Amino acid sequence: MSNNDQTFKSCNAVLMYSFNFEQDFIKKAFSNDMSSWYEQKFKQFCKDTKESGVYGYTALAFMNFYAYLDNRGKNDLINYIVNNYKG
Repeated sequence: MSNNDQTFKSCNAVLMYSFNFEQDFIKKAFSNDMSSWYEQKFKQFCKDTKESGVYGYTALAFMNFYAYLDNRGKNDLINYIVNNYKG
């Protein structure tokens, strides 16, 4: 598989996952002591986005959560998705 194909596959997996994530993805993706803190932040993003009246708010909340993460968190989440998402 070429680098371009692999990049596309990884990016597509992350985008599609944002519409189909498991409710416990944070516990699965972040196996460190930060997972409960990440979970609180994600729930706040969901609440804030839902209250704004945005259609498809959970996907947008997921992307806001991703953007909020530092590079290590983003790397952990992307690795989890690429290695586990079968969508």
